Amino acid sequence: MAVVTPFSTKVTAGDSEAESVVNAIGQQKHVITDSERDGFNWPWGSITDACTKYMGRRPNGAWIKSPTDHDLYNRYGWQQTTTILKATKAEILGISSKPTTVKTATFRNDSSVGGKFHVKITEEVSNTVSNTWSSTNSFSLEQSISYEIGFLGTGAGGETSMSYTHTWGQSKTESQTITLGSETGVEVWLDPGQAVKATLVATRGTMEVKVTYAATVEGRVAMNYNPRHNGHHFWNAGINTILQAGGLNRSKTFTETLEIGYYSDAQVVLEDVRTGETLVTIPVDGGPAVTPGEALSFDLSPQAREAEAAEVAEAGAPAEPEHAIA
Repeated sequence: MAVVTPFSTKVTAGDSEAESVVNAIGQQKHVITDSERDGFNWPWGSITDACTKYMGRRPNGAWIKSPTDHDLYNRYGWQQTTTILKATKAEILGISSKPTTVKTATFRNDSSVGGKFHVKITEEVSNTVSNTWSSTNSFSLEQSISYEIGFLGTGAGGETSMSYTHTWGQSKTESQTITLGSETGVEVWLDPGQAVKATLVATRGTMEVKVTYAATVEGRVAMNYNPRHNGHHFWNAGINTILQAGGLNRSKTFTETLEIGYYSDAQVVLEDVRTGETLVTIPVDGGPAVTPGEALSFDLSPQAREAEAAEVAEAGAPAEPEHAIA
């Protein structure tokens, strides 16, 4: 076996095709196997028939690899018929996404004085990749395929990834558990009796990728003639020339489909329980930077919101929630 290029598939899953990237590479060569001969649908005798059409006379023997009568491949240094497996194309078939409510929690100030409350809302979810193949039973790849899947907009740094390896033709689902939400760094001020509902929302995306692989052949067909043909007992011709003369398949295509499920753009939405008013939206994937040990603070009391609204009205600008590092 000659591994010309290791096989690998890399995918970066974003919110749209423009933000996403797919790439697949790899090539391997090896002397054709009997099962691959069957996979190309070359019945026994078909190569000899094709040689007859090309040479104008039926040989006593025709071979695509060793062993042969008179050990022709080693004797003359001819290349045995070689299967070439190659990743030829990677493409995005489609991306769909929809907003999803991951979890809700209510925070209430039941005391008689106002105070700060720590908002903690998290949930474990799974990014998944399912690999399915068209039939590859007749062909063999003597190495694993490595996969690297990146997910934009997940995790505190804005991107996570997962890596794994599969054997050729292996249909299997891989998963990676990630935590969405805000566990540290968010505090809110609530008046006595005030309550807020925290909703953890995210975009659930599904991406479908197709990788195409091709099997082709190269090398020589060895032939023996007795009596001689045009003055010689032993002949060779290119395998693809012989296949073309016989109307036989010269390539085989396989497809692998990856269905990728992932979460992105997580955020926490705080609503006033009594009025249903959205008070503030906090990105938790690559959102406002918070220094360790500090927290984003929000004063959600009615008085604070009224004061903020008055300032905005006086300035003549649209309201935007403010945050400060506490």
